Amino acid sequence: MKLGVEILSDNTDPMELLKLLAKEKFKASDIHRIENTDKINIDAGINDIRAEVEEDNVLLFFIRYKTDESYFRNIILEFCREQSLSVRFR
Repeated sequence: MKLGVEILSDNTDPMELLKLLAKEKFKASDIHRIENTDKINIDAGINDIRAEVEEDNVLLFFIRYKTDESYFRNIILEFCREQSLSVRFR
């Protein structure tokens, strides 16, 4: 399920932003592309949240369970506030 918040990475490498998000918020040591998809694992293999880099370096997020939607939205928004990043709601 697509999470309704996106990060606009502007002048920052989106993969570096995902690495920072993964380390700071999900205690992951690194990020990993999921084989045969455009998705990126950012939560240390738990697979409750995944990311995707869209054109124009927009970061999209996908969650496994609808019940986790507000939890993950809050984590993403907190990260964006801490890093002074722009977000878009969809």
